[in-house]
Amino acid sequence: GTRGSETRRANEELIYIRPAQPNTQGSIEQDMTKDQSYGGLILVVSIVIALFYLYGIYAGFTLILIEIPVVLAVLAILGITGWIGWTMFTTPPPAPLETELASATTTAGSGTAPSQARASEPEEK
Repeated sequence: GTRGSETRRANEELIYIRPAQPNTQGSIEQDMTKDQSYGGLILVVSIVIALFYLYGIYAGFTLILIEIPVVLAVLAILGITGWIGWTMFTTPPPAPLETELASATTTAGSGTAPSQARASEPEEK
């Protein structure tokens, strides 16, 4: 009854997306893009470094293996905050907008042109 028509209606709305090029080579290396290759390399390097890190902690180098990353993290955070402060300190203030200049020089009752009126204020007629 109605359940079959609902199923049919839902199936009619499906969109099937086919791959742009079918996999005919059968080789993973040929199908990987450059980004995927870099992603795989980053994954392998991070696993190797994690294994060396765990081995170093197990071997007794805990002071160095904890102290160095903490110092580097603190220096990185301070470097970023210093860079943000320097950028804010050396950036000149923005130039005033034309609407701000026009509204400062006109009086409230003189009537402003539509291009000079603020969007939040109703247009005077």
